Amino acid sequence: MLYNVGMTADGKVVSVEGDARISGEEDLREVHRLRAEHDAVAVGANTVRRDDPMLNVRLVEGEDPLRVVFSSDCTGIPLNCRLVRTAREIPTLILCAEAEPEHRRRLERRGVEVEEVGWEGEFADVREGLRVLYERGVRSLLLEGGPTLAWSFLKHGLIDEFRVAVAPVMIGGSEALTPVEGKGFPTVAEGVGLKLKRVERLGRDVVLWYEVVGSARELAEEHERARGEPD
Repeated sequence: MLYNVGMTADGKVVSVEGDARISGEEDLREVHRLRAEHDAVAVGANTVRRDDPMLNVRLVEGEDPLRVVFSSDCTGIPLNCRLVRTAREIPTLILCAEAEPEHRRRLERRGVEVEEVGWEGEFADVREGLRVLYERGVRSLLLEGGPTLAWSFLKHGLIDEFRVAVAPVMIGGSEALTPVEGKGFPTVAEGVGLKLKRVERLGRDVVLWYEVVGSARELAEEHERARGEPD
């Protein structure tokens, strides 16, 4: 699984007021190319409500992927959002922990598929969601957000690669979201270790490609060794 995210130079994916206009033109075109290369593209319900994305392929030639939304009870998916309005033309699947019956019927009448995957704490079980997708023939999944959903995948070791497009802007804000939110790992050593594969200049943005290499314990230990003993 590839997690693709665009962020500011100070590590924010959205402003405190919900403005996510971060990536440049060239990066947006590249994101559409990535969508065309994957079987499915996934986001969380918060991203649907905030950004109202299409998640299709428009800026390059290519086939639309299956559009997947992870949600709790599916009521957070607006019936007038663009994913629902175009569900009869582009396959759209909602993987929810437990579907609210009436909202599910309304979604399905508009062409949206809804499947229950059970709960994991307060959220839909992403591991069961991946099993459902695999049974549908999905072998490559592009994760485009949001930060809470990214944490659900990250904590289970389900993300293989990260593509981070860094925009030349700072917006600050202690409440502005970062690429991964959620509960978080208690120490650096318990975190996820990454290996930088390549760096690209893409228009005004800089793109960092990482692969997941296991835990971050060695990174934390290296830091301790570099600090040495206090005087």
